Amino acid sequence: VTNPGENLFPGQTYTNAATIKNTGTENAYVGAIITITGTDIGTVLSTSSDTDKIPVAIQELFVGLGADGYTVKYVAETNSYKVYVVKTDAIAATVEANLFTQINIPAQWNNAEMKTFVDANISVVAYAVQEEGFTDAVTALKTAFATSGWENYPTN
Repeated sequence: VTNPGENLFPGQTYTNAATIKNTGTENAYVGAIITITGTDIGTVLSTSSDTDKIPVAIQELFVGLGADGYTVKYVAETNSYKVYVVKTDAIAATVEANLFTQINIPAQWNNAEMKTFVDANISVVAYAVQEEGFTDAVTALKTAFATSGWENYPTN
């Protein structure tokens, strides 16, 4: 994901798709960990939306997150979110799957909320492991990348 810098404003849609592509020759289970860090990021983001949409749901911010056959789980803390995105079925060689299609900045965010978000860091790290030898994507990712953050994958 390219950082748009300080050119963001409330109500803006920032087209910046994040995809995972299986560049190998075998079917692969794929997933990603999206990490959002920033001081008080929990004041503007949540795992689910409330009535005034502040904090905004992560799936409203990242348009299309959870579509295309992905399961989405979260670990939320005051100054960070980890969003685990796992494609349920393996993807074939050379196939590309969307994580999300764009970032939608909520129109209701004020200057303080925008500052919190603009000062935040968003990291998207994709992972892939061959389908052969595994029965499901989560087991494959937790086994192959046991010390890369997947050991903290939420069980609920």
